[in-house]
Amino acid sequence: MKKVVSSVLSFLLLLVLFAGCREDDGGDDQSVSFDRAAMLANYSNNLILPAISDLQSSTSELETAVNELANNPNTANLQKAQEKWLIAVTNFQFCTSLNFGPGETLYGSFSENAATFPTDTTKVSNYIDSGDTSQNNFDRDARGFIGLDYFLFRTNAVNRLTNQTEAAYMRSAMRNLSTLVNDFKTDWDAYATDFVANNGTGSSSSISLMYNTWLISFEVIKNYKVGLPAGLRVGQTQAEPTQVEAYYSGQSLALMEAHIQLIENFYFGNSLNGTEGLGFDDYLKASVGGESVYQQTVSQWNAVMDVFNSLPQNKTWSEMVVENPDLADDLYTALSQQTRFFKSELSSRIGITITYDSGDGD
Repeated sequence: MKKVVSSVLSFLLLLVLFAGCREDDGGDDQSVSFDRAAMLANYSNNLILPAISDLQSSTSELETAVNELANNPNTANLQKAQEKWLIAVTNFQFCTSLNFGPGETLYGSFSENAATFPTDTTKVSNYIDSGDTSQNNFDRDARGFIGLDYFLFRTNAVNRLTNQTEAAYMRSAMRNLSTLVNDFKTDWDAYATDFVANNGTGSSSSISLMYNTWLISFEVIKNYKVGLPAGLRVGQTQAEPTQVEAYYSGQSLALMEAHIQLIENFYFGNSLNGTEGLGFDDYLKASVGGESVYQQTVSQWNAVMDVFNSLPQNKTWSEMVVENPDLADDLYTALSQQTRFFKSELSSRIGITITYDSGDGD
């Protein structure tokens, strides 16, 4: 009889232990002890909201400059608009991983609507010829920051903007972009509290949503900012230099540098001014065996940065993928090797499910 009672008690104890392991919100958190709410607060207060604020203010200044240029096309106004564009589109790079919550809508992600590249100049010309400035369409590659890259940096930009129909289209594209950014800031200001409070590890948690969109943002660099123009994607047979992010301004490499900085900031939890805070790296180190993976991750990231910092500074990225294909290939390879640590190693260690299919076999 005692053996039966003992067996029953042992079975019940196992049930209790099993139930305890199944608590939380559906995630498979492997960390020993980690303050997820504090990490989310760091991201919200020191990375996300400041980045959106910088983007909103710089986009507002860009809109003023673009409207001045449209109303009075001259070299001085063009240069001012170009300078404001570079500031705003650089600030945009620090928001490219925020395509969740307010950043994901029925009409596409924030990044898609703000800066799809490259610009489809045929679509732009068709809208101009038809006098359609409504922006009521899904042709994101005919407007946004990259559409403005075309208007502000194309050959004979000032003379072409003396055409009032072209100037009107540029104004409408700018107005659409400004509205998008202003709404994004308003929505994030309202969402921030819920973002920090939703600190579980399930697929709908803030950590999961943020991790997945951050990872997608990293893969955009690898696959589309580097791989595609370098001709390294499946099915390509040669470099395609016009596929870079900012072909007309020649600022693709500078924007890529800012985008890479975003990826680094989010991994290490660093604020925009470089102050260290709780990030994915700390979450990883709190997991079983995480310290070793962290060291490997940093080592490979240093390799990525070594390659990037070795790129010539006297060439545009569109020139480089043609003239220095080995360097472009080296960067793509280094980024591809980094994918393992950001994707499979990190997600498995901290127990977050990858909820998207990159389609590249990584």
